[in-house]
Amino acid sequence: MQVHAHPADVGRLLAEVEAAANAAGTAAQEAQTRALDLLLPRDAVTVARREMDDPSFTRDRLSEAARRLGERLNELRALEKARAQRAEHERVQAERDRLAAEMERMGEPIAEIARLVAEIDACDREIRNLNATTGLALGYIRPALAGWVKA
Repeated sequence: MQVHAHPADVGRLLAEVEAAANAAGTAAQEAQTRALDLLLPRDAVTVARREMDDPSFTRDRLSEAARRLGERLNELRALEKARAQRAEHERVQAERDRLAAEMERMGEPIAEIARLVAEIDACDREIRNLNATTGLALGYIRPALAGWVKA
């Protein structure tokens, strides 16, 4: 069974591991300072060296764990970003599909309106020509699109 970690959780764990590695490093440095003290008795040097080695080993293991956690954190962030991008892609695709389907349903009425507007435009051109030549004598004919389309 694979556990899905969250980047925030791994980030917090990474900070804790790094802090523990730093603490172990500090303890190793302090033990090394004691172990290198030339005035320290031989038995105490052996103990101090052991006290130096254990924190050094702990520091090194924790540093390696932190390195691997950092890699995992980067992987998780990339996965999270990819998931968000996929969700956005799917959302936009669904909206596009919805609009395309709506446009397809409206295709015939739109074509009819376009045909009607073209016919009305042709008629209005004829009306303008007649109004220019016979409007005074026979009366002015109001264009079909008068009031509908602002010129």
